[in-house]
Amino acid sequence: MQYVGELCRYLLNGPPSELDREHCVQMAWGNGMRPDVWGPFQERFGIPVINELYAATDGLGSMFNENSGEFGRNAIGVRGLVWRWRNGGMEVAVRVDPDTQEMLRDEKGFAIRCRVGEPGEIIHKLDPNAPVETYPTYYKNQGAAETRKIRDVFEKGDL
Repeated sequence: MQYVGELCRYLLNGPPSELDREHCVQMAWGNGMRPDVWGPFQERFGIPVINELYAATDGLGSMFNENSGEFGRNAIGVRGLVWRWRNGGMEVAVRVDPDTQEMLRDEKGFAIRCRVGEPGEIIHKLDPNAPVETYPTYYKNQGAAETRKIRDVFEKGDL
C-alpha cells in the first residue's frame, strides 16, 4: 500500500473491525506517518514492513528506511557507517534554522555540518562545470532550478 500524510492516522482512528487484517498487504510505502501512529498502525493492521521515505522531484537523492521492528521506527533517512563512508563526500547533513529552514553558516560563512545523529537537512555536492541538463530542473523554468543551488557551502566556489 502507499500512504501519504495522515492517511494511516485516519484508518487507525476508525473503529476496530474483524476485517482489519483481512488483506494481502505485506509492505507500506509513504511519508508523513507520525511516531504515535506508526507502531499502533503496524500492529493493528498486521503490516510487516513500513517504508517511510522522503524524496523530491527536484532533488538528487532520496531517503527511506525499511522497518519491520523497533529499530528504525519513526525515523527517516538513517544513514549507517557504510553509507557515510561511500557517500560522505557527496551527501552531507547540515544544520538548518528550525523556524526559517535556512541553512546555518559559521563565522566564516560556510555551512555547519551536523554531528552523527543530529537532525539536519541533506545536501548533495554538484560539479559546477557539469552541463545544466545534468541536474534536475523545473519544466521551462531554469531560474527556479538555479534558486535551489547553494554556493560557497564548505569552501569558496563549491556548489
